[in-house]
Amino acid sequence: MITTTSSSNRGKLSGLYLSILRRNFGVTLLYFIFQFLFFPLQYILSATDALKNQNAAGRIHFIGMGGIYTGISLFFFTAMVIVAPILFTMMQYSFLHQKRSTDLFHALPIRREQMLLVNFAASATMILVPMALNYAVTIIAAASFGFPGFSLLGALADAFSAFCLTLGLLAVTTLVSVSTGTVFDNLVYTVGLLFGVPSAVFLCLGYAANDLFGCTLPDWSQYLFLASPATAPAYLRIAAQGELEQITSTPGFLLGVSLGWLALAGIFLLVDIGVYRRRGSELAGKTGYSSVLTQLVKLTGALIGGVCFTLLVRSVANSEGLLLSAVSAAVGGALIYCVAECVMSRGFKTIKKSAPYLGAGLALPVLFVLMVGLGWFGYESRVPTLDKIESVEINFTDRYGFTHYDFDASRKSLERMQKNGRNAYDYYSLETINEILLADEKARELVHDIHQDIVNGHEQEEKNVSGAYITLEYKLKSGGSLKRSYYGMPLLAGEKYNELNACEEVKVQTHPVYSLKPSDVREITLLNRLMGNVTPVSLSEGQIGRLIEALREDMSAETYEQMENGRELGYLVLTPKYGAEYFSYTSMRKPGFVLPDESDGYDACYVLLTENYESTLALLGEFGYDGFERVDYDNIERAYITLDAYYNRDNVMRIQGPYGFDRSDLAQNEEMLSYNRGNTEITDPAVLRILAEAVRGNAQNAVVQVDGSDKQPSWGGSITLMVTFVSKDGSNLVHTFAVNPKVLPEATLLELKDSFNRQWSDENVEDPFTLVLERIRSEQ
Repeated sequence: MITTTSSSNRGKLSGLYLSILRRNFGVTLLYFIFQFLFFPLQYILSATDALKNQNAAGRIHFIGMGGIYTGISLFFFTAMVIVAPILFTMMQYSFLHQKRSTDLFHALPIRREQMLLVNFAASATMILVPMALNYAVTIIAAASFGFPGFSLLGALADAFSAFCLTLGLLAVTTLVSVSTGTVFDNLVYTVGLLFGVPSAVFLCLGYAANDLFGCTLPDWSQYLFLASPATAPAYLRIAAQGELEQITSTPGFLLGVSLGWLALAGIFLLVDIGVYRRRGSELAGKTGYSSVLTQLVKLTGALIGGVCFTLLVRSVANSEGLLLSAVSAAVGGALIYCVAECVMSRGFKTIKKSAPYLGAGLALPVLFVLMVGLGWFGYESRVPTLDKIESVEINFTDRYGFTHYDFDASRKSLERMQKNGRNAYDYYSLETINEILLADEKARELVHDIHQDIVNGHEQEEKNVSGAYITLEYKLKSGGSLKRSYYGMPLLAGEKYNELNACEEVKVQTHPVYSLKPSDVREITLLNRLMGNVTPVSLSEGQIGRLIEALREDMSAETYEQMENGRELGYLVLTPKYGAEYFSYTSMRKPGFVLPDESDGYDACYVLLTENYESTLALLGEFGYDGFERVDYDNIERAYITLDAYYNRDNVMRIQGPYGFDRSDLAQNEEMLSYNRGNTEITDPAVLRILAEAVRGNAQNAVVQVDGSDKQPSWGGSITLMVTFVSKDGSNLVHTFAVNPKVLPEATLLELKDSFNRQWSDENVEDPFTLVLERIRSEQ
């Protein structure tokens, strides 16, 4: 008897399952056709076109995990993965939202959990079978064409993730379907739960990151996309396009996320069964049945509305006042809550009953905006004490500003591009090292003081004098960490930021002299401080090694005071074998381009020699290269000058040296010269001598700050004099220097008035030159 009943029950379930499939065969077929048009067919057409066009065949690349997508198919297929489960679930459970259909289905001799599981299985079949067939066609096509970048493992991992996320979406949307009474409520709550909640989370994170002083979103925040099965498919496919070798673009990570959502789908399915068992048939067609979902969606809408309205009002009013933000959040939150109440209740008849929730809808965005505006419980002012800091990592560009290449990371990046069918000459982006790790007590103290000065300056509303972008990440002795980012620094912080240049740890991690080997040097050149008197240096490998050791010794001993005020002699240029010219656009486009075997390197290397470089100067004298610092002032034929906004807008210590110098560029560059011909030409030998003697490698000394005026020009408060020297015999590079304009005689300065005003006059100041001249006079 038990066997017969069991067999009969299985027959009923399978009959219902097959009946659902037959009834929806047309929809399933249509879904298969749409997927075929926007997935396998796109691959086949692109691959066929590439084979017909021989040039394109060498450059075609497919994207996504496994290399089976085109740009079009990636977008549309991902959209189908997200949308299809929502539509199929709403279609399958529509009987729950119509009174007659509900009574009919519930009268069948099938338990509710069985009814739900059969409909769930039928929905999954109607989605996954067409998806599996289209994946199979695409994978077979990709394997047949054999384009670079195809990975069977990656393609299978991608398919498995799509299957698991589809089941997760089905389980979540099923929960909404069995918790609502109408089709409209089902749609609204589904969209609100799957898209509204993630949108609210990321909107609030973005608002906090923008408003909280120093706020840096934690690295884990990006993984919040994975918390919703509706946003996870898009995130995983976008992450797979990253050029870096990152965990989010590996099959293992994809497999982990897929298994996670597969487990969650099972849990949600159990919840679905429990909710469906308790659901009354009389609730079909009833508006606002699920009070929990109703209030969740309304409050989410109120939060989004309040924050968005705050941003809108602040933008229009051009103000970020706390009171204005709070009032805007209250108005926006209340307005959106009332709109949601009206839509879901089909009118305002329940508005009084929902008054407490309306209060919550008003308070939620206001509370959030106020907490952010008040510093989020001390987030803005939090600076760890020195005794709790183990080390600190800071993004820092030293006074030389060389680009530090990370060849290990670049190699992985290029390998990844090549696996995806891309060549280095199509897309290249060498990875660089922008952070330095400081554990020395003096360096840690300087960074800590910089951080404290920035925080104090913000609280006291001090003006930033530096536009440098700085990110600090402390590693605390307790095992925790603290990360902040700032754009701009007040005066005290800027001075200490410059002092970091004198720290041994900073020098070792930012200047190529400390990592160069004699075999890494292609050529050596000496120049005077005007980058003239160019002297090629011919040394043996052993002599180069001694020279590098002498440079390291002198650089390590150089103090901040010596950096600022040491008498400058000239530049020692050590052109790296793998310098900027090796990684030029032309070089990297050449077939067979390879990265060096080294782990890292620099695009250029030179040292500003001062009288304090005693070991280096003595060694150069021993090698017969003394006297390079001589400047032949009589050889300067003319100069072109112009007053200009200070080009080093970071306003931190920078050296204006022979960056990327190559002796092959020594021929006078008429194109560079013509660039300056529209400026004021100087031929007076006395003024030329003044200008030449005023050139300093430390470009910060060339700045005049134009501050303290209520009518400050829009170009900012830093002015310098740009000077281009031209030699009589053409022996100099045509090079433009920043020189402090206070060195010029006033008669020469007045010659610059008309050209300066033509360039910089604006709505704030009709005669900006007068403002600049007053400030220059005060410093003379």
